[in-house]
Amino acid sequence: MTTIDVGAIYAAGQRRIAELARNVGEDDARIVVPCCPRWTVHDLVAHLSGVVADAIVGTMAGAPGDAWTEAQVTPRRAWPLKDVLDEWDRNVGAFAAQLTAAADQAPTSVIMDITTHEQDLRGALGLSRMTDRVVIDWGTPRLVKGLGRRLDAAGLPAITVGLDGEELTAGSAAVAGSALRLDVSAFELFRAGLGRRSMAQLAALGWSGGDPTAVLDHLSVFPPAAYDIIE
Repeated sequence: MTTIDVGAIYAAGQRRIAELARNVGEDDARIVVPCCPRWTVHDLVAHLSGVVADAIVGTMAGAPGDAWTEAQVTPRRAWPLKDVLDEWDRNVGAFAAQLTAAADQAPTSVIMDITTHEQDLRGALGLSRMTDRVVIDWGTPRLVKGLGRRLDAAGLPAITVGLDGEELTAGSAAVAGSALRLDVSAFELFRAGLGRRSMAQLAALGWSGGDPTAVLDHLSVFPPAAYDIIE
């Protein structure tokens, strides 16, 4: 699998989101983010800044659970969005340096998280899809690998994933007569695999060779969205 500088990729994502968010007015800051319906645009940025603030001082107990993230979001609701962004700007250099120094030991989930939330923000603001593909192209083979582990743990047969013209295998169990296949774009798999598609949308992906019902519960790292997410 491709190796990337996690710190540099995180810093680039932070710059893109901060640039978008600094142009958000007060009304738009109160828009509910469809992919994170408990949060507004302001809350989403507060979470991202809070993750970095916590990480650089080692406040990681309970991560990445709901109580940990709400402890980031709740106090920052009283801050102007500009102040949240200023905090994130102040801290991101130290955080990115930590990630780069950690090299292969860096928690790569943080760039999955920031990239996921970048698209969440763009969707909430009615903007076009994100165009930076570095993390998506890097992350989707890892999502396929994770799907394979979940299929194995559930005793389900492996499936073939056609990913933008490349063929990958999710899972290791060969079952006679099983030929389930999913043909999907990297963008769609990235969003589906991180809980940004509903169960109906997962069922409507490019399946062939059999009934995908048994594998749908294992397709996403997080629970599927409660309603269709259109991007």
